[in-house]
Amino acid sequence: MQGLFSIFDSRFRIFLRELDPEVSEYATYSFYNIHKDLKDKITFPANSDELLKLLRLVRNTVHNNGVYFDKHRNNEQVIYKGKTYDFHHGQPVKFVHWEW
Repeated sequence: MQGLFSIFDSRFRIFLRELDPEVSEYATYSFYNIHKDLKDKITFPANSDELLKLLRLVRNTVHNNGVYFDKHRNNEQVIYKGKTYDFHHGQPVKFVHWEW
């Protein structure tokens, strides 16, 4: 999961720098902003927003030893392929485990 997200993150930054280096301060902003700015320039497949949001939030959780943190202390919810994934600020995320 981490490797997959790292590939998306780094490639999106490369694409955005090539398309418009001035956007997002040479693609150094958060992944959320990079994705948003890149979407203004190219077409993404349907349902990609939710998948990328899920990957981004899982990466945040893994970086925090299984606990989800948001800089604004907000909770997040992702519905991907009919399944709901809840991320509660300051709480462990129970669905992120090896089998998942």
